[in-house]
Amino acid sequence: MLLAYYGAVDALKTGIEGLSKYRQERLSAAKVQIKKQQGIGAELLLYKALKKAVPGMALPPEISVNEYGKPYLEKSDVFFSLSHSGKLAFCAVSGHELGADVQQAGSYDSRLAKRFFTAGEIKYIESCPDMDMAFARVWALKESYIKAVGMGLGMPLNSFDICPEGECLPEIMEYSFWHHEAEGCVFAICVKNGAAKPDEFLKLRL
Repeated sequence: MLLAYYGAVDALKTGIEGLSKYRQERLSAAKVQIKKQQGIGAELLLYKALKKAVPGMALPPEISVNEYGKPYLEKSDVFFSLSHSGKLAFCAVSGHELGADVQQAGSYDSRLAKRFFTAGEIKYIESCPDMDMAFARVWALKESYIKAVGMGLGMPLNSFDICPEGECLPEIMEYSFWHHEAEGCVFAICVKNGAAKPDEFLKLRL
């Protein structure tokens, strides 16, 4: 089971009341409105996914974090990952450990790529007709992997290579990748020991 949902957050009027304690703590000090909307939108998508994946689960769920800050559901064997970029929030839920990331395509930054990416990844980006989208694609895939592993930025982005031969790999060891491009963004999911293609990939109204 792999569910992936995204939605626009710029018109959200919902407050943080009624959200999980984890989310309320993260958003209580947020001063920038779009940041608050992104966090609220991501959690609302999580609720929609959990209603489908775990019918009857009490919402809001109990959320804790591991030593690297990765959130997980208490008393559940379902895993989730949230992300946001610009006006979009993204959520993926699975019965396997996973990481999800969305990146809005911008201008390719070769200096940034040299700092965080490997030679193979740079070769891949610069071989693509649309280097801006390729840059976002590699970034999203790499972010999804470090989220799936559970270390976050405790694992440097240039410590692993998803394009060692100039082509993006569909899997690394026991982790498989999936990505989708829509609305000028790249949505990426990395799943441990699971199918890479979502059973559902939907844009939802928030």
